Amino acid sequence: MQLVNLYLSPKPKKTMRKEIFFALLTGIAFVLVVAFGIWKTNYQKKPPAEEKQNVTSENSENKERTPEKEVTSKITILKPEENELLTEESVIIEGISEPNTKLVISAENDDYLLITDQDGGFKQEVRLVGGLNEILITAFTQKGESSILLPLVYSKELAK
Repeated sequence: MQLVNLYLSPKPKKTMRKEIFFALLTGIAFVLVVAFGIWKTNYQKKPPAEEKQNVTSENSENKERTPEKEVTSKITILKPEENELLTEESVIIEGISEPNTKLVISAENDDYLLITDQDGGFKQEVRLVGGLNEILITAFTQKGESSILLPLVYSKELAK
């Protein structure tokens, strides 16, 4: 009869307390990691305009002026527009820079080297890959170099 009573009234286990403690501890750690990641991302993605404003306010207090970086060569993209959705595998990139400037157009899989004409214009056919294509266009002059990033999206499915 004693054996039956042991099976009918089990003793409470202390392991449930440990499981709850570890679950709470793990949850708190997870929330802290996510919060730190969000904070770090927001801190790193601070727009350059805000950074410049902070530098200017510090300089105005000190009455000192720091030399600004000289713009070497400006690149203007005429076609296609940023973030344009394309349905063809290649696109013609047209733009303007300084005359006789050496340009490098770096697509996802290929690089193209060209020199602008006497008016500063350039035109190059670029092959795209499916999805997002970040095309980097860099101009090289004797003054230095400047770059512009042209994001384009290519999809075969939308052409149907």
